[in-house]
Amino acid sequence: RLQETGGTPSVENFSVVVDAFAKQGQVDKALELMEEMKDLEVPPSVVTYSSAMHAWTKAGNLDQAASTLSKMMQIRLAPDGVAYGTVMDGFAKAGKPDDVIKMAEQMKANGIPVTVRHQNSILEALVKAGKPNDAARWLLQMSNRAPQSRWQRNMDEPDVYSYAMVMGALASAGRVSSVESLNQAMRLAGTEATPLLHEVVMRGYLEAKKTKDAHRWLQEADASGISLNANLVCCAIDVCLRNRKAEEGFRWLERIQEANIPVPTQGSRAVLFHISAVKCCAQAGDVDAGFDWLQRAENAGLNSEQKGKGKGVPLRPAYLALMKAFAFRSMEILLRVLESLEEAEESIDLMARCELIELLASKISRKDALVLLQRVKDEGKLSVFLFSRTISACTKAGRVDEAIFWFEEMQRAGIEPDTVAWNSIINACARAGRAAEAEMWLGKMEASGTTPDVVSYNIVINLCAHTDRPQEAQNWLKQMQEAGIHPDEVTYATVISALTKANMVDEAIDMLVTMEEVGLPRNQAAYARVVTGLGRAGRAR
Repeated sequence: RLQETGGTPSVENFSVVVDAFAKQGQVDKALELMEEMKDLEVPPSVVTYSSAMHAWTKAGNLDQAASTLSKMMQIRLAPDGVAYGTVMDGFAKAGKPDDVIKMAEQMKANGIPVTVRHQNSILEALVKAGKPNDAARWLLQMSNRAPQSRWQRNMDEPDVYSYAMVMGALASAGRVSSVESLNQAMRLAGTEATPLLHEVVMRGYLEAKKTKDAHRWLQEADASGISLNANLVCCAIDVCLRNRKAEEGFRWLERIQEANIPVPTQGSRAVLFHISAVKCCAQAGDVDAGFDWLQRAENAGLNSEQKGKGKGVPLRPAYLALMKAFAFRSMEILLRVLESLEEAEESIDLMARCELIELLASKISRKDALVLLQRVKDEGKLSVFLFSRTISACTKAGRVDEAIFWFEEMQRAGIEPDTVAWNSIINACARAGRAAEAEMWLGKMEASGTTPDVVSYNIVINLCAHTDRPQEAQNWLKQMQEAGIHPDEVTYATVISALTKANMVDEAIDMLVTMEEVGLPRNQAAYARVVTGLGRAGRAR
């Protein structure tokens, strides 16, 4: 409109619009305006170029951003610290520390102060490049510089974000001692830890499966008088749950309510907080409180947050945690929560139903499991997958008779068992030491027309080895080969174990030779058993 009325846009006018397009990631539009400035002989300013470089870095075109910076210097338009910082941030996010360090050196050569913001770009680049130890050394180098005076800190002296970034990376790599060293250095420097730093370190430890270290950090942070916010409490709850300390996590949840600290109600942070809250209540045994937190999340519209493909609604983990808790208390409420989940998802959640049937069948009530199974049947969604998982869950819980019941229930429902289902029931009997039944089910499998695989035979051979029946283990191996199933290294190693336990060392050696002759890789456990057998037989040579 300005141009249509005969006005000439100033460099400030252009810069504002270029910056707006850059922030929106519309690189072409921003550069188009830069060309228009050239045509109108309006020389771009440092701000204009900085905006263009921001657009390039946001689009991932880092070489072009660096080229634009060089162009500024060629036309004697000195870039400032912001311009350099924009390009350095881009290289940092791409994990290119050499490029970031090179730009910092250029800044020093041109007399431009290198601030902590630029140093943090170097640290970020090292972290993104998978070099947390190098980042730690750089950070210590920053903190060891002598201050300009007793009253003024160096401009590039590390701040709490510097420490959080590097300590989080070290924690994710499981470098506990390095994290502690930097924590000590931070205290000596007089830098106060923030809730964000505590959260980053604990999340890092959880990622590295250092759950005990995460819990220790939480306890020490709490003892030091940590200030609470919702994100930190969410992290604290997750740490407690990973350490199987649900009641302690529940106390953190109570503290945030007692302190009237607002919890997030929008975005992914809100979803994560409410999922953690519901899980914590469910595992701590206060299902009513968990139900209350789930209703708050529903009322806040968190199920409307962006959904991941195939993952259901964002709050799905919370629904599952609550249903599993109510399974021990009230089938009626469990079904109500399931209905709420499926209403939110606008579809039948077969995986959720499958998990609940597994839980009910293996640990709680066959009757309730059958009620839920009937619902799946009414929808015409019964599958061998559902039954196989239920059988496996009963097996892990040591409920062999239940496993057999669900296998037979599958057959009564007209579902043809596949190899996995047959192996599940054979394994159920084998794990319980019920050898005759395991072998019977293997025979039934063959009679049904389903061809046993190497896993089927390995289960029975392993059972023979554990029950001191080496001859039968050999017989099953022979039967397996006659059926055209090729034994694997596990098969041979298991038979060798059975033979050496019975002091049949020569037969075990023959089996070891056969194993190598058929081209199977040498098995360390098999060799170890043969050596042990020879030693036991007094055949040291």
